[in-house]
This record gives sequence, C-alpha cells and structure tokens, in this order.
Amino acid sequence: MKKVKALLLKKWRYITIYVILIVLLITIFILFKVNHASGIMDALTNTEILSKVYYITQIMTSIAVIIGGVIGIWQYTLTTRAERIKMNVDRIQKAIDLAEYYKINILDNYSVIYSVFQKCDLLKIINKIDREK
Repeated sequence: MKKVKALLLKKWRYITIYVILIVLLITIFILFKVNHASGIMDALTNTEILSKVYYITQIMTSIAVIIGGVIGIWQYTLTTRAERIKMNVDRIQKAIDLAEYYKINILDNYSVIYSVFQKCDLLKIINKIDREK
C-alpha cells in the first residue's frame, strides 16, 4: 500500500511540474500576443516587445520566489513542530521504559532485600551511616 501511495505521489509531482511548465509557456505566448507580436520573428527581434515580456516575466518570477520562500518557511515551522512533538513522545516513552525497568528489577526484589537486611542487622549499620559525608 505504501509503494502504491509513493508511486501516486510521484506521478502527481510530475503532473504538477508539467502543468506549471505548460501554464508558463502559455502565459509567455499570451504576453507576446498582447504586445502585438505578429509572428515568432517579430516577437524575437522587436526590442520593445521583448523588453515588455522580459519585465513581466521578471515580476512573475519575483512573485514565484516570494511564494516559494513563504512555503519554505511554512514547511520549516511544520517540521520543527513535528520534531518537538516527536521529542516529547520519546521522553515519555523513555520514562515509561525506566518505570517498567524499576518495577521489574527493583520493586519486585525490594521485599526480599529488605528482609535480608533486617535479618542480618544491616539496617542498623545503614542507619548509622552519615550520608552527608
């Protein structure tokens, strides 16, 4: 299922790229027509038409760069938020693992250790120890 999803996503990426390229080419063609270019030779040799199309495409490119920057910042914030959530989940999982380890290895054996300490009078010795030193 994941492979199919990945293939569909890849297919949609290519389709999106092709659509954007076609839209750009059609837009440039329309710009030449709006500026009264009668043919390809007229469009490529008339400096007035070329300069108008050049400036308009520069404006379109600037807008695309701004949109790309906004999308990049948005992706960065989403990724940062996801990483923070993942770090919190990892902390919680580590705490659960440590609590389980403590329960299995220490609490289960506590009563046995306590009874051994009591019978051997080790509790008296332990209580005499100055813990600050």
